[in-house]
Amino acid sequence: MEQICLIYSTFPDRKQAEDIAKELVRQRLIACANIMGQATSVYEWNQTLCTEEEVPVIFKTRQSMVSAIQDVLSELHPYSVPCILEFHADSANEAFHSWIFQQTGP
Repeated sequence: MEQICLIYSTFPDRKQAEDIAKELVRQRLIACANIMGQATSVYEWNQTLCTEEEVPVIFKTRQSMVSAIQDVLSELHPYSVPCILEFHADSANEAFHSWIFQQTGP
């Protein structure tokens, strides 16, 4: 049975997160996106310590869609180096697993 995957990414604002999430749903690459509240990110960029507000998103999909999602996120994401992390769900209830597979793919 194909595995469910979660893709984690962050966006500069809620509008961009929603726009990209809607596009991924339209393309049937994800079943759902959980767009969370603002988070504070602390990182170094170009030798400067930065503190920025970002919007984290978890995209729910199946393993076979991950590569296509990474391609779309890389193309549409406003950051030059977007965070695109893949996590595997070790288990899911049967009804949810079925729903993910009904919502994604052809």
